[in-house]
Amino acid sequence: MKIAPSLHLSCLSIDNDMNILKREVEHADIRKALAFWCEMNKFQGIIYPTENDYKAAKGDEVQIKKLAKILAEARIRNKKCQPDGICDENYGKESHSSPGDNKDERTCYNAAEFEAYHEIDSRKPEDKVLKFRVTCIRNGTHCFGSQDAAYHVGGRLQDMFHWIVDLNFYDLEIMLNIREDSMYYGMTLTKESKHHRNINFFGPTTLRATICYNMLRLGRPKVGDIIIDPLCGGGSIPIEGSLAFKNSYFICGDIHEKAVNRTQCNLDHLECGTQSYVDVLHWDATNLVLRDSSVDIIVTDLPFGKRSGSVFDNRTLYKQVLLELARVVRCKTGQAILLTHDKRSMTAALMFTAGLWKLTKKLKINIGGLEAGVYVLWRLKESAAGLSAAPKKEISQAHKRQCSS
Repeated sequence: MKIAPSLHLSCLSIDNDMNILKREVEHADIRKALAFWCEMNKFQGIIYPTENDYKAAKGDEVQIKKLAKILAEARIRNKKCQPDGICDENYGKESHSSPGDNKDERTCYNAAEFEAYHEIDSRKPEDKVLKFRVTCIRNGTHCFGSQDAAYHVGGRLQDMFHWIVDLNFYDLEIMLNIREDSMYYGMTLTKESKHHRNINFFGPTTLRATICYNMLRLGRPKVGDIIIDPLCGGGSIPIEGSLAFKNSYFICGDIHEKAVNRTQCNLDHLECGTQSYVDVLHWDATNLVLRDSSVDIIVTDLPFGKRSGSVFDNRTLYKQVLLELARVVRCKTGQAILLTHDKRSMTAALMFTAGLWKLTKKLKINIGGLEAGVYVLWRLKESAAGLSAAPKKEISQAHKRQCSS
């Protein structure tokens, strides 16, 4: 992976900005990264083909795909046949349609074509030229689109290495992540995203597993640490923690009964033995059933006020949650890693609990187009006793509104 902290994009000329992106790729040490990718994926084909190798392989690809398409359409058509053997005569005959126009048909057709492609392809692995594609994720204001960036960068890589561009049957995927005037890019080691791993039951605010893991890493769990997630939702954070940090113990809970049941269902689908590292409770994050100074690390995803709760209620909820977390976490050594998009409420809560928490690090993170923040807090030695975020009645009503929505 390479990071380009400042591209100096003009945001006025597409040609100028595309040339900047292509120059960044030209100067990258791609060969070193490619060697590692080949080792991880056990790739046996031709990594650096000549132009003649490329032309021959391209011709083979065109022919194989043509035959695979015919075979896939025939199989799909056979599946469309009625039980009595009479086929649907309208299938694929509309003037502006083809097999797989809707989402379900397209998924079925892609699977059939993928299977047919590998059946027809009789080439040895060592005779195949590397196939690749470029994918771009972009955030910010630019004069170009994500597809423009992927197209031009992919074209430059194809000119440099004579790889075959293939958007469907690719071996290597290069990811570009452009954020305002910076960019980082690298080679994916897997073809399937890992952000939904270990989760089978999703809620409206299920956090990506990759984000959960990295939040846990910020806490640097040690052997025997007690880690809690007071607003667990579907249990993404404790599940990732129990798998990655097996020498730590996790306690999680939520005020919403459906969230507790969802977490338990996700735990039940894990491998046998993993559940023993996690306890799930039905509790209120503003009144935890834990002793004072009994927790080492707190990692949680606070409600944003978008899909869950509201920004108005967060103003009260965040203050009360920080007070309660300060009570249960160990003084001087305890940490809290908190994720939220509602930065105003978080800033107000930190000011309100001044003397209890020290903000040691703040990281920006993009979640579905929302720019959220990860706050790493260190527990100071002062006691939380005597502080009150709001009258009890107001807090109770605000929290009930939060979880009901």
